[in-house]
Amino acid sequence: MAKFDQIHTHADDEVRYIIDGEAIFGFVRSDGSQVELTVQPEEYINIPAGTEHWFYLTPAKRVKAVRYFITTEGWIPQYTGREIRTRQPLVS
Repeated sequence: MAKFDQIHTHADDEVRYIIDGEAIFGFVRSDGSQVELTVQPEEYINIPAGTEHWFYLTPAKRVKAVRYFITTEGWIPQYTGREIRTRQPLVS
């Protein structure tokens, strides 16, 4: 999880279908603003290649997803160094 909770991009689309649990994807918009989206069971998400984003778990700390890869290496994060400004702290 640690390698995806920083703002990064991928050379390929990041595609997931959520089976159980939930997680949060954050995105950097073209104007530099940031937004977060909670994904839940039976939802599908496709993050286009080159999109600045991050990923973390909700306080439930559980997600089960089918991930679709183009290459056998999977998604290799390319960190942008941009700071996350929208992330809410997890509640224990």
